[in-house]
Amino acid sequence: MKAIASALINILQTKSENIISQVQQQSAQQFICVKRSIIDWSRLKAAEPGTRNLLKTATDQSQENSEWFKHIEICPRPETPGLLFSVRVNTQISEHNLIAKDQHQAIASQRKLADRLLQIVWVPRLWNKVEDGKWEYQLSPKTENAKKWVLPEALLIEYDVKSLTRRPSHKDPEEHKQYHAAGVAAFSILVYCCLWLIIDKIKQNGNSNFTALMLRLQDQGKESAATNGDSYVYAVAQTLEAILAEDIPIRMQGVVLENLKHEQNQQRKYIQQGIFNALLSTFPLAISTPHPPVLEKIGLISYANRPCNETIFLSSDEKSHLFLTQSYTTTAIAKPFSGYELKAERMESDIIDSPEQLQKQRLVQEEIRHLKNQGCQHIILLSHSYGSRRLNRTSDQNSALIPKEFLQDVFQTFPD
Repeated sequence: MKAIASALINILQTKSENIISQVQQQSAQQFICVKRSIIDWSRLKAAEPGTRNLLKTATDQSQENSEWFKHIEICPRPETPGLLFSVRVNTQISEHNLIAKDQHQAIASQRKLADRLLQIVWVPRLWNKVEDGKWEYQLSPKTENAKKWVLPEALLIEYDVKSLTRRPSHKDPEEHKQYHAAGVAAFSILVYCCLWLIIDKIKQNGNSNFTALMLRLQDQGKESAATNGDSYVYAVAQTLEAILAEDIPIRMQGVVLENLKHEQNQQRKYIQQGIFNALLSTFPLAISTPHPPVLEKIGLISYANRPCNETIFLSSDEKSHLFLTQSYTTTAIAKPFSGYELKAERMESDIIDSPEQLQKQRLVQEEIRHLKNQGCQHIILLSHSYGSRRLNRTSDQNSALIPKEFLQDVFQTFPD
């Protein structure tokens, strides 16, 4: 290993300028070569007008890679045997990750804090039997650790973990599950209605420009069982964050009370820093650029779906999906430095009950129109599919959020 390391160091020392110069090349030309074998010619001859999917398909449907992908090559010149057509691609590189020493350029960043802040804190409580035999509804003993994290004026949502815990039942376990699910749903609706009324009242008083930070205090973390009340509190808080984000900027962050002890150690220090930075990410971020911004405003829509009624009795067409979109905008700024300000916009949610609705993706098109009305001429679509692979995979389960029909509809609706 030492010999390999020494050889690499020697290459970088003697030929670093050549390597850097190649990386610094800002333009490149390649060809996407499509072979004739990509088309199922027998199906094409027998096809009627309007027939779709005339490309080669795999005989084994369990294969992960799409069959047609094997008939495309990226080449420096269009000289591929059996070529059907080629597309020339000119790449203009505007960013570099490898630079020579002492040629670095600093990038400044700064959070833009809100003038008004609304803190929402989930506080665990429990029933304790005191000396005289009476029961008292008391704060969890560990909440003392969170005093420095709670503002003097905040909305406190007090909950009893035991009342949300699903206990085993031997009489009728299925009926018991239904009652428990109804109780958790009722708890979610009651908390949402209270928060919505308070937020609406704040807006009516003329204070519409504020940011909400939701801090979820818990006695247990990931080690708690799936049936424990803490797990359901997490699910409820996450749901309310997504719903309230349709109207106000909000960020929910959970913390195990044990990690907020005053006796600091290295692990608690990193955990608390992570909690603070997660809450800080709610606010807009200003980032400097090497050159003055060319585009005035850029939009980004991050969207995802996941099953929400998965059972063994439902077919693929009967399953429903929870569809979520989160929009962002970057706006050119001159102060505090020249660059862009990245800001989270609204979040939208919907329940999709059919494959047709999943193909149309109404929410994404609504968000495109929303960002377009805000002045975004360039909009980036970023999809996240449930159970999707990360890199170099083109399996069918990953293409549910980018069907050809959806992209064609978007280009027709928004041609510019």
